[in-house]
Amino acid sequence: MQNGSATRVIAACLGLCAFMIALIAGLYAGNPADEIVGMGLVALVVCQIVGVLVGMGIESIVRERLRAGSGGGAGPVPAESAGPMSE
Repeated sequence: MQNGSATRVIAACLGLCAFMIALIAGLYAGNPADEIVGMGLVALVVCQIVGVLVGMGIESIVRERLRAGSGGGAGPVPAESAGPMSE
């Protein structure tokens, strides 16, 4: 995956889910169509912005963990140094 692609996918999924939920909730409440679509678009934009922030955070964490794990020092713990539970 390219840098930023996970962020875009997360943001799009979150925004579209919010739009769908807003549409269903508006229909269920019996609101007029223009109000339903308007609130759906607001929910889409707000949740897409939240999704971008969440996606950037997740990508940052994954990138950091991959960078830290590529040092080669992380391996299985030997049995003699496993701690008190190994007895």
